[in-house]
Amino acid sequence: MSEKILINEIYLSIDYLPNKLVFREKELEQLVCNLKNGVSTLLIGPVGSGKTSIVRLASEQVKHQTEFYYVDCAIYDTQYSVLRELLPKTHLMIYKSVYELIKYLTKYLKQNKKRVIVCFDNFNRLKEPEIVKKMINMGVSVVLVGRIERNDSVLTENVISHIPSLIRLRNYSNQQALEILKDRARKAILSSAYSEQILQKIAEKTHGNIGRALGILKFLCLQAEVTRKDSLDEIKDEMFHNPVNLNGDEQVLLRIIENTNKVSSSELYKSYSCYVPTAKGKRCFRKYMRNLRSLNVVNAVGNNSGRVYELNAKGCFV
Repeated sequence: MSEKILINEIYLSIDYLPNKLVFREKELEQLVCNLKNGVSTLLIGPVGSGKTSIVRLASEQVKHQTEFYYVDCAIYDTQYSVLRELLPKTHLMIYKSVYELIKYLTKYLKQNKKRVIVCFDNFNRLKEPEIVKKMINMGVSVVLVGRIERNDSVLTENVISHIPSLIRLRNYSNQQALEILKDRARKAILSSAYSEQILQKIAEKTHGNIGRALGILKFLCLQAEVTRKDSLDEIKDEMFHNPVNLNGDEQVLLRIIENTNKVSSSELYKSYSCYVPTAKGKRCFRKYMRNLRSLNVVNAVGNNSGRVYELNAKGCFV
């Protein structure tokens, strides 16, 4: 093989933000309108449906009119950590308690002439959800982004009464997913190295999860380069074949790792517990991870609490 297959991998990255989101134009327009007018919004949808991308594009369109803050609650899940993300970094060393941070933030908001918006992505991961209500009470417009709509500790009746707009995303259809993959593949992959048939198979396999679909496509490209193949079709049967029977919990764990590329043991268990209402305890979790490792699907780096899991490049997609 004389040419690289993956000629511009940024287009297959989860960090890439296109100029427009196809099949999500109406939802984007609604969110932009909400942000401009200070309307708090609940944005929900399945994994890979474009929620975070919609928020990122919308924030770009209103950045000159508003002061927009993005908080990933999978990382910042306490009141203190959220407040530290919102306050100017030069003032953080002065205030040591949540009370002091709230007091300064209230003062800061009163002096701010722009509309302030805080986006809580993965809001259901908040350990101290009362911070959302406090933001609303201080006159901040909030955008709650997640996979669920009801039965969550964040969404109390008091909070819901202050969030008038609901934007609900559905899974992309197989045809929509195929169109997105075709557009990304044209920009990222050597034209002679893939076919529409393999993109169709990825779209069908991932059931509308664009993040997962792009991850699989990138993996196929890298695997073809490593094995010195000229085309993705030469390795697709090996990559898509699933020689093992994983239970439902193991499939969820594997898909979380696919979507994150690398994830610590503690974060993986936290995500698993969030996605599976009947999640097993940590003993079963460790058993599941030992099984995935023994099947050569997942690699583990480090030991005990510092362990990080990642996909094996030669592993199987389920």
